[in-house]
Amino acid sequence: MPRLHEERGLRGALDAFAAHGLSPHVTSEVTDDYTIMAMVEEGLGVSMLYHRTVEGMQADIRVRPIVHAPSRDVVAAWRSWDTMPIATRRFIDYMSSHIVN
Repeated sequence: MPRLHEERGLRGALDAFAAHGLSPHVTSEVTDDYTIMAMVEEGLGVSMLYHRTVEGMQADIRVRPIVHAPSRDVVAAWRSWDTMPIATRRFIDYMSSHIVN
């Protein structure tokens, strides 16, 4: 399954800060969650991560919930349902029935 570089990640975060009149000083952008947590653990900054990413991690970091957390839409796209492998169809059916709108 192709994975697109998520350009909206930083932009979405900056937009969320701007909506509250804040403008963080960003010095680097990292996409690997484990690298992000290691950098935070070493005192190199802060980050916004998904709750499930940090859940159960042994990193020496503080986790604080974001009250009005930014969100994003996640979609599935395919060419033809009829020619799609059955496992993929079942995955999409499963995800569709477990996603809260």
